[in-house]
Amino acid sequence: MEKAGTGKEGTPFRNVALDRQIDERQPEHSSGGGLKRPSLNRRPISTQSEDDMLESLFNLRQSATYDVTTNHGAWQRLRTLCKRIIETKQFTFLIMSAILLNMICMGLEHYGQPKRLTVVLENINIIFVTMFGIEMIIKLLGYGVTAYLSQGQNVFDGIIVIVSVCEILLIKGNSSLSIFRSIRLLRIFKLVKPVRYQILVVVKTMTSVMTFFVLLLLFMFAFAILGMNLFGGKFKFENEEGKQVTSRSNFDNFLWAMMSVFQILTQENWNQVMYDGMRATNKWAALYFIALMAVGYYVLFNLLVAVLVEGFTDSGQPEASPRNKQESAGKNAPDRKRTFMKITETRSDWSLFLFSPSNRLRRLLLAVCEHKYFDYAVLFCILISCVVLVLEEPNIDHQKRQIIDIAMFILTIMFSLEMLMKIVAHGFVLGPGTYLKDSWNVLDGILVLFSWIDVIIAYSPATAPEVLGAFKVFRALRTLRPLRMIRRAPGLKLVVQTLLYSLKPTGKKLFWLPPFSL
Repeated sequence: MEKAGTGKEGTPFRNVALDRQIDERQPEHSSGGGLKRPSLNRRPISTQSEDDMLESLFNLRQSATYDVTTNHGAWQRLRTLCKRIIETKQFTFLIMSAILLNMICMGLEHYGQPKRLTVVLENINIIFVTMFGIEMIIKLLGYGVTAYLSQGQNVFDGIIVIVSVCEILLIKGNSSLSIFRSIRLLRIFKLVKPVRYQILVVVKTMTSVMTFFVLLLLFMFAFAILGMNLFGGKFKFENEEGKQVTSRSNFDNFLWAMMSVFQILTQENWNQVMYDGMRATNKWAALYFIALMAVGYYVLFNLLVAVLVEGFTDSGQPEASPRNKQESAGKNAPDRKRTFMKITETRSDWSLFLFSPSNRLRRLLLAVCEHKYFDYAVLFCILISCVVLVLEEPNIDHQKRQIIDIAMFILTIMFSLEMLMKIVAHGFVLGPGTYLKDSWNVLDGILVLFSWIDVIIAYSPATAPEVLGAFKVFRALRTLRPLRMIRRAPGLKLVVQTLLYSLKPTGKKLFWLPPFSL
């Protein structure tokens, strides 16, 4: 394409694409040199299609005097930049940090706080609102208004930002809309994937939960009516002044009967309500409250737990297999890490990269560690350790103190030898079935470490530095040594493992509490 503009002979503005289209529409020459009538199938230039005109027009984009994409390109680059910023992990981390800091600042507010603190917190609030407003603008530029409003989470964030700005600009000094500040903290549920997953599962199980609530309501209704028939007008007792007063928990009408049944199901002073019923009628009244507790609390509420557990089980997230994770990590690792991973793969079954599977010492230690008498010996040492712990007293004399310290030193050596034998036999950390891959071995290793700290403190001179004396608090961890007996009892081990497994989802639920407490 020739550059548009004025030619050497002063020709007007021309374009090669337009000239080509005009030349194609010139009258055709006959074989004899004469002119022929234009074909009826050819279109005159004035009647060419809009697509041809647009194509000819946009062929001028290379022209130095006519660029139709200058403004459009700058706007597109700005949108692309904003979208890239939104999709970075640093941007998400920055917003999450701002929300957490906002939570901390809101927790600092209290009744009767100094005026200076109020001014500082208000200024910090303005900074946070500005940050969230900038986030909203960046998302609007990156996604566009239509795409931004198509997501309910963005609409929620935008409403919070608008209300926060109105609180600062329009009604400054009035705290009637300050309640919306606490709603900002709900945004963290969107940013933290595990918490967001928990909320989605709860929402999906709402159908089953609503069915349970209907069943619970019918159950409470039946027992409230039964309680009105059994105890209606009978919960009247004399107070200290000798007057007849009605107990707060009673069955005189339907409202108070439902409240009393709800109180019993929540186990809030339910036994006092049962005693009032027995005192107002007879001892057989206890059967009503026992049936209410047995069916309502132990059956229906456990049914609710089963419904929620089933919902979480059915909505389990698929996780990548360890092999896929290892392969993807190997592909993305730098050269040094890739070399290290190659070495670990070639010697993954070597213990400490020194003892091969066919090593005689390793095979001997493996046979010893897997023998039942070895477990019996370790269990005996644990029992002796428990006995030694029982012998300790606050005001123990010096001679007994020395005996206990010597016994602890010997037991620490025994447990250290056990740990070393298992590490050589199974490996330390790399490879399947190694020492640290078992959580119970991790507990044993931590206890051995703190046992050596206890030995160092026990045999340190009285003129030891104060820093060493600060480690005396770790001596209290010796009381955890009896926990090593749990792995030797299969039933107790299963219960403890189930309890520990439930700590992670329980912690995710507790993550909801700080925002609502503010």
